[in-house]
Amino acid sequence: MHQGKRIQTKLSGWSWRSFCKTQYASDPGCGGVENFIRCHLLVVAMLDQAKELGVLERVSDEGGFWEQRNVKALAEEVGSWNGMIAAFAGKLKDALGDDGVKSPITEFKNFEQLEQAGQSELPPQADQLVRLIKRVTKQG
Repeated sequence: MHQGKRIQTKLSGWSWRSFCKTQYASDPGCGGVENFIRCHLLVVAMLDQAKELGVLERVSDEGGFWEQRNVKALAEEVGSWNGMIAAFAGKLKDALGDDGVKSPITEFKNFEQLEQAGQSELPPQADQLVRLIKRVTKQG
């Protein structure tokens, strides 16, 4: 056990949950995929330390890096995510107007290229979801 101070919480059990989104560290204006990899690996290193200390029960890593430790696959995955999110954001911008969509991906200097590349990543229901969003925001 880690040597430290014990704090009585008077709780029968306690837990802590948090999340961190490293994807947008891949913004080309911030260093691109290389910066994303650096940031993601730093978060994983911190989680490795938490596990070593015995304070980490589980990790959910959308990119699968926590389990696989495959940097190349992680870099490919973030590229796929960026394309898909850019393509969906582009559809929303078309439907709602530029002022109706706020997303970090739209600020990427290569947004248009990502948007085009991500069209094949969109699920078939994307257009239906955009129509629903437009309807519930009373813009359609």
